[in-house]
Amino acid sequence: MNYLTNSNGDEYGPRLPLVTDNLEGNRTISTSETVTYNGKAAASAVTINPLQYHPIMSAQGDRVASYWGNSDNLVYTAENGVVVVETAGSATVACTDPDRNLELAFESLTTTVKRFVAKVTDSSGGVLYGWVMGVAAATNLYTFSVYSTRVAETNDWVGALGSFDQTKGCKLEIFRYDSSVSFGTGTTLTEEVRCPYEYSPNWKKYLDYASVSLSAGQWFCDYMRGLIIGKRADATASETVTYNIQANAEISVSTSGTTGSLIDDAAFGVATSSVTPAGFLADETSPDSVDEGDVGAARMTLNRRVHVTTWGDVPTTFTNFGANATLNVKASAGNVFSLSCNNENAADMYVQLHNTVTVPAGGGVPIFTFRVPAGGDVLIGTDFFTTAGAAFATGIAFAFSTTKETYTAGTATDHTTQILYK
Repeated sequence: MNYLTNSNGDEYGPRLPLVTDNLEGNRTISTSETVTYNGKAAASAVTINPLQYHPIMSAQGDRVASYWGNSDNLVYTAENGVVVVETAGSATVACTDPDRNLELAFESLTTTVKRFVAKVTDSSGGVLYGWVMGVAAATNLYTFSVYSTRVAETNDWVGALGSFDQTKGCKLEIFRYDSSVSFGTGTTLTEEVRCPYEYSPNWKKYLDYASVSLSAGQWFCDYMRGLIIGKRADATASETVTYNIQANAEISVSTSGTTGSLIDDAAFGVATSSVTPAGFLADETSPDSVDEGDVGAARMTLNRRVHVTTWGDVPTTFTNFGANATLNVKASAGNVFSLSCNNENAADMYVQLHNTVTVPAGGGVPIFTFRVPAGGDVLIGTDFFTTAGAAFATGIAFAFSTTKETYTAGTATDHTTQILYK
């Protein structure tokens, strides 16, 4: 793919657009949806699944995502003195660097998603890779602990150990992990590979490549088009897929001591009231221009009517800092506008919303359930609940659960949950 290069050597292209002056604010949010795998319900069947939103943003939210092994995600290379321990359960790779501290650059915290992937290539082209967690430093020698999945902490390499031969030397490359895509069950599409035709509208190319070149469980993603293509490892019918997107940011301002919005509230289903700015006549709240006689010495121009959200229109914030695994949010009918949850557990958990005036009993069936990755966060906003909010006819209760389809109490202190409701 060809990129434009600026005077600083930075490259711009479809995945990293040219920077321009822009008055519109944006924010990165996490969204989830249930993907029903199409095609035959069997291992090795090809599935092509468009997601609801695109483009899919990187894990950090600074650009459109990509496969980690792409060359523009390469952040470090070592070719001399690289030593690989292949043993399952104690996989490592070591190298020497007298110039920089690799421990401070690449180590990730335990129980959190990993930020970097270590790839080693032997002299005959054999490849092993895995996610970097701990980095042990001994003077200039750095030993990377390598894990076979990004979330679960299994100290193994991905690849054929028996085919890897480092006796004639090997190369170490470290890549930034760029994708934000996460699967609920994680048993159907298990290994991401490079997308062969990024930004292509041609499904025939995708289908031909998937049918011939992929092994069961392998998948790739056209991140710009929000398209996941893979060869299934099992017959799972559907699962939750979580990923990052960018959304317009709403910015609040203060007008005469009242909180307002730079976005037209009426377009978002929020009740509004008109305000007459100081110096204007009551019947001239939205003229194209105001005569000097109306405002004294000043001439002013209004582009649009000013809308202000009154305190009665603002949703209520519910916050639980880990005191309860489940709690009633509202003991009467209401609407939920957004939900966020942080999961500090080492395993994936589920945050649920139940239609009840009390709290759900064990085995209770939720109205909504969202997977929260181990050590990760999920934010569900009006792009899912709509600007009118999701209606609960009886009451609103939240639950932090170890199971998806029913409520099984998780450890309360492992989460922080916040809900906006009315």
